[in-house]
Amino acid sequence: MRHPARLLLLALTVGCTTPPADDDDDSGTGSSGVASGTGASSSAVGASSAAGSLSSSGSSGSGGSSGTSTASGGLPAHCTTPPVPATGPAALDWVCVYGDGADQRFNTLRADGAGGALWAGHGSGQFGVGGTSTTEVATAAIADIVWGRVEASGFGRWSRRPAEGGASPWPPDALGLTTVGALLYVAGAFEGTADLGQLPVTATGARDLFIASYLLDGAPQWSRTYHSEAGDRVIDGRAIAVDGTGAMYVGGSFRGRMDLGLGPLQRVGANDDEAFLAKWSAAGTIQWNKRWGTGGAQVIHALAAHPLGGVSLTGVIENQVDLTGTLMGATNGAPTALVARVAAGGSPTWARALGTGAPGLHGAWAVAIDGDGATWVGGAVDGTVDFGDGAGAAPASGFVARYAEDGTLLCKRRFTGDGTPRVTALAVAGQNSVVAGGRVESPAGAAATTVRAFVHRYDAACAPVWERTWGAAGQRVGVDGVAVDATHLFVAGTLWSAGVTVDGAALGHAGGQDAWLARFTL
Repeated sequence: MRHPARLLLLALTVGCTTPPADDDDDSGTGSSGVASGTGASSSAVGASSAAGSLSSSGSSGSGGSSGTSTASGGLPAHCTTPPVPATGPAALDWVCVYGDGADQRFNTLRADGAGGALWAGHGSGQFGVGGTSTTEVATAAIADIVWGRVEASGFGRWSRRPAEGGASPWPPDALGLTTVGALLYVAGAFEGTADLGQLPVTATGARDLFIASYLLDGAPQWSRTYHSEAGDRVIDGRAIAVDGTGAMYVGGSFRGRMDLGLGPLQRVGANDDEAFLAKWSAAGTIQWNKRWGTGGAQVIHALAAHPLGGVSLTGVIENQVDLTGTLMGATNGAPTALVARVAAGGSPTWARALGTGAPGLHGAWAVAIDGDGATWVGGAVDGTVDFGDGAGAAPASGFVARYAEDGTLLCKRRFTGDGTPRVTALAVAGQNSVVAGGRVESPAGAAATTVRAFVHRYDAACAPVWERTWGAAGQRVGVDGVAVDATHLFVAGTLWSAGVTVDGAALGHAGGQDAWLARFTL
């Protein structure tokens, strides 16, 4: 009998020389992806290694068709199309809602290259996406992580739920995955016992790290875990990226000590998380690991890999940190949005603290690398802000900004709405433009009675190209993931209320939080 497990799945995206754009306000638019302990273990069928070497497995992942009920037009019964055929940029193909009366959520997306999408999420109850691993959760009140693939038709192709209910309610605050070629990579944290596709693994501490890889058909290839110590010793792998050489980067936060095989790293703060970033070679050998923090909470939320090596990262710091030889951040514990570029050898080449603001309303949660090698960052600002062109006061705003490879600000765009907007996801569209997704909360935070979802497209100069906004007063719907392939845009998020429409297509609502996924033709 397997022990209960609680997992946090996370990972990440992949991610003019004209004067920086003004902070134009697109108002009125409603706009708005390390363990402590002494070693690692690797899991494969019939094998384990205390040294943590990668192991292969030919076993297939849990899978299955998403369902037997089909709506007219060949779509699943829980999917719909716009009542009038859509036209123009980003025309809606279909939108699907997954879930029951409990809570379900999609947090991260990647296009699969065949007209469908790979997704990661969490929730309790039944997702109804497909595959036996997501149709049941042992305890309805417990949130488990899940990931899988939806075909171009909207039907689920396969899915995996590594746990069977958690030890206590604890929905993770970020999830994700990344893809390179025919491989899917995931990283995160788990408690209890988890089945990543090989032999079940059991955490030895409060929370352990896992890294795993799968074929795009769901077949597991290898997995690796790093154990933490008991008590206040946890590690959250919040983001993963793979560069053009096949090297893997994992970032997030840890508490206490962590040891990935190069010796322990100790946090400085007494009770708060510190940020970490680590790199493994394509062969699975740990190359380096870094920690940043001087007290206060420091977290890496997202990573995007550069094709020739290295990553760009975004996150939030609540005290001063030193990435490039100079302390940056606030001295009073106010949250500061962070964006940085780290070379393949582990040295940050540039970093920017984008000012300070109110907790929960100021931060950077999304990053992407475009075809010119520039770094795009998205998030929210509220208070003092400096994108690299001088500090100034800013009202609560969502933002995107674009930086050259040397850290020079190329452009920026702030936008307000009828509430507090924030960008939570970015995807490169074309050579050097991006699609940004997120939500606008009114009032801000958990007490929001209205949450509107948005998707914007920006060109290389941060100028708006087109936008979509969904949700009316009193409704609650948000965007948590976007992905783009050659011809399609995928948008996923969370639905909290009934009556929401996406470009005329009505979304059903089973209760609680429901996951939704839409596909558009660009």
